Amino acid sequence: MNIGTISGGVNINAVPDKAEIGVHIRIVPGKDRHSIEKEIRLLLGKDVEIALIQEDASIATDESNNWTREVFDITRIYLEEPPTAGAASYFTDASVFTPFYSGVPTIILGPGDPAVIHQTDEYCNVSRIEEAISIYTDIAKKWCLILGSDKS
Repeated sequence: MNIGTISGGVNINAVPDKAEIGVHIRIVPGKDRHSIEKEIRLLLGKDVEIALIQEDASIATDESNNWTREVFDITRIYLEEPPTAGAASYFTDASVFTPFYSGVPTIILGPGDPAVIHQTDEYCNVSRIEEAISIYTDIAKKWCLILGSDKS
């Protein structure tokens, strides 16, 4: 959750008649808009007006999914630690593409550092980009072998 904007009042010495707070909430698997809205209403009271601007569902792919395990096996070769599934605290297009493609297994896998993602000074080390290219190539090769074996 991020409080991105706050506005209200016209003078420093006057009680404002209203205040507006813009909040960005990223819904994680296991939560939904309605339960979060209910929690906010309980905290802030009945006089609060809540307006939904945009809603994108969270996504999750089961770690036991065959494709997920194959991708984890490939990435294990390149990483210092075995990969683990987890929630991303940032937005990706996966929340749009996964439902569009009927819930296809989805993995968010990239070279960026989550600690600096979507910040003014965001960066990505060239070595991590090269590593990502190798991982993506290995995944594509494995996928092509699987698709090729289905044709016989």
